[in-house]
Order: sequence, then C-alpha cells, then structure tokens
Amino acid sequence: MSVVCYPRNTVGRSFAVGDIHGNPKTLVKLLKKVNFNTATDYLYSPGDFFDRGPDSVGMMEYIFAPWFRGSLGNHELALIHIAYRLPDWENLARSKGRAWFVALSQEQQLIIAEALATLPYAMEVETEDGPVGFVHAMSFLDWDSTKECLNNPGPLALRTLLGDRERSRNNDSRPVKGLRALIVGHQSHTHPTWRGNTLYLDTGCGSHSKRITHPTLTLVELESLSTFYSRETSKDEA
Repeated sequence: MSVVCYPRNTVGRSFAVGDIHGNPKTLVKLLKKVNFNTATDYLYSPGDFFDRGPDSVGMMEYIFAPWFRGSLGNHELALIHIAYRLPDWENLARSKGRAWFVALSQEQQLIIAEALATLPYAMEVETEDGPVGFVHAMSFLDWDSTKECLNNPGPLALRTLLGDRERSRNNDSRPVKGLRALIVGHQSHTHPTWRGNTLYLDTGCGSHSKRITHPTLTLVELESLSTFYSRETSKDEA
C-alpha cells in the first residue's frame, strides 16, 4: 500500500506516538498513563517500531493490533531489504541494534518482512480541524505531491521521505500545503518540536545519541495536537 486515509474517530480518542524502537514495555506503560481504550481509541505511528530496544520481536504483537495504525519507517524498510537479500542488505544487517533480526533464519525474516510489506508508506487521518499526515522522515511541501509520489515510489523517493534529515537539521519551518499538520519521526529531539506545521515526535526512545540524555517515548492527542504525554525509558525497558 502507498498511502492510507482514515476517517475521524468519533467514538473515542486518537493519539500519535513517536519512534518506539523495540520498547513495547514503555509503550504499554505510556498507554496506561492515558487510560487508552483498545475498543474505541486509535494509536497512529510514522514508523521505526524495531531495532535498538530490548524487545523488537515483542513489537509484532502491537503493530498489527486492530487499534494500532502505523506506516513504514526506514528501519522497517531495512528489515525488508535484509529478508529479501536486496541490494546493500549486508551493510544494513551490520547496523547497530539489528542483531535480533540477523539472528533469525531467512525463513523467519521473510515472515516478518511479508507482514511489514502490507503497511503503507504514509497515512492521512481526518480530524475536526482538518487532515493530519504521517510519514516517517519528511514530506514535500505539497502533501498531494507526496501522496502522488508514494503511489509508485522509486528508491530515491523512499530514501528521502523515509530517511532524510535535511529539513530538520536546517530548521526548515515552511508549511506543508494541504494538511493541518504533518507528524514525523526519524530525527530525535529532546522534546516534541514544531517546525511550521510539521511536528517532530521522536523524543529518543531507543536512541544512542549523546544529545538525548533522557530518552522518552511521547504521545500527542490528535484532535488538540497540544496535549502531550511522555514516559522516560527506564533501564529495565531499554
């Protein structure tokens, strides 16, 4: 799938979460903090569910739950490349935090990769004040152009939209046309960070960066886009 569009949740709440990186215990505790109701609430994520953390395998239980709606991050794309032995798979397999996947048989890897390949590259979620877009790293400045590109993306487009850090590093605050807000992950920040109408929601869960002295996992309530909840990743969870 390329881009999936979801209607507004009128029976419960909707949340977005940053990069989880193999920390399902932290996710569960954060959901308990907001009294998440799996019967009526939804959780959206722009990817990077795996690697770095202590329980990447355990994340499979959550990302295919009916209340969880996620799109591919560059880490998921890397796992697909490794499983199918696509170009550069050996370099990707040597990446820090990916030993859990390399240790699996190729048959086991392919089972995971086939499931991940059903996830979209991006999502669009309707809210009372307009659509909110999700893509892992960045969008073009026109959301419709991003969606059109992802209908049949080439390798360069995927590397850019799922792996580019240039807009974040340049403090680019130009708005993305056609969206109320764009929620991305990939580039970790010490706290949720707005640049124009783009919200950087990766607050370092699973991060090994020296910039992030207190890695946390962060949720934002999707209707308000101003109510944040965070949980620090403790030593027993990291």
